[in-house]
Amino acid sequence: HSGSHSADRQSGGSGAVRCRYGASCKFQYCQGRTLGRCKYLHRSREEERREEEAEAARRMASRSPPPRVVFDAAATPLWLNRLGDDAAKAAQLDEPSTSSGEPCRASPPEISSEQLVWWQPFVRRALFGTFGVDYDFVRRLLAGSPATAEPGGVAVCVSPDDHTRNAAGVDHATHAPWAVVSPPFYDDAASTRERNRLKKGTMHPKLWVLEMRGEGAADAFLRVGIFSSNLGAYDSQINNCFWVHDFPLLPADAGPASPSRFGTDLLRFVEALLRPSEELTLAWRTIFAKYDLTPPAGMHIISSVPGAYRTEDHGADALRRWLKHTLRQRAPDRRPARVEYCFSSMGRLENKLVWQPLKRALLAGGAEGAE
Repeated sequence: HSGSHSADRQSGGSGAVRCRYGASCKFQYCQGRTLGRCKYLHRSREEERREEEAEAARRMASRSPPPRVVFDAAATPLWLNRLGDDAAKAAQLDEPSTSSGEPCRASPPEISSEQLVWWQPFVRRALFGTFGVDYDFVRRLLAGSPATAEPGGVAVCVSPDDHTRNAAGVDHATHAPWAVVSPPFYDDAASTRERNRLKKGTMHPKLWVLEMRGEGAADAFLRVGIFSSNLGAYDSQINNCFWVHDFPLLPADAGPASPSRFGTDLLRFVEALLRPSEELTLAWRTIFAKYDLTPPAGMHIISSVPGAYRTEDHGADALRRWLKHTLRQRAPDRRPARVEYCFSSMGRLENKLVWQPLKRALLAGGAEGAE
């Protein structure tokens, strides 16, 4: 009997944990009673989950990797997520157009979250940055991965529900052995005025970093994804875009390499997310140092990190600085007069505190007369 039942939490009532079979359970000492009376006769949900993950790992070990999709952002700078069946039927993507009604470029190709992960046994370490997260979705996505069993092998950086009441830090217990990191929005010594100013602040970056490694060193690469979607299956019901690129392992005899500006900016961003954990920061700094983080020509990363800053290192000011520095070096007739952007929802883009700095940034490097 102990191997044929599982525990689950039923909605309603007192919230007691009961046998999944409820009153229909025929075992004479159970019949739907709470686990408080027969806790030794049932597996806990956590035990059941561990068994599911172990079974997934056994299935993976008996199979061969599927063909790998090599992500090269130079060839395909943007992907769309593969919608769920219901959402796909309702989507109107036949004639994409700009806000002015002009036709835009053809819709990007589609990719699924499972294809992004590719082959779970090769995922050695995973880092996610997100606003919302469905942990069961992540478990299914990474089932069979060595990263899921290693302490800190999966790190999820997520915005706390209320960072004015929930302190920043690292939670190693709730989803052990994973680490859930809540980055700080202000220092411990911040004044009440500063805390109130940032009271409604949230963290919205959508980042995936997967260290992939097969049996040999030649199979190793670092997959970096910057998305518009959160970390959950629910975002497959609306259109989302993915920027994904595979960065190769540095040759063993190459010696220390000068990091690219892209690699430096990406590492600075990851370090800002992992500030509460020196251990995780060091681990990912070591991982980044093993790979050639040179992006395709013309690609740069602009980060937005929790907190308030008077600097050009983050956000709209960083975008303005980069556009002004880079594009103003071009002849006026070679500067862009049009901007394309992609997101899953408008959010509060109409808010002047959001739109005006962004507009100034976009116009900084545009052609004369650009609007």
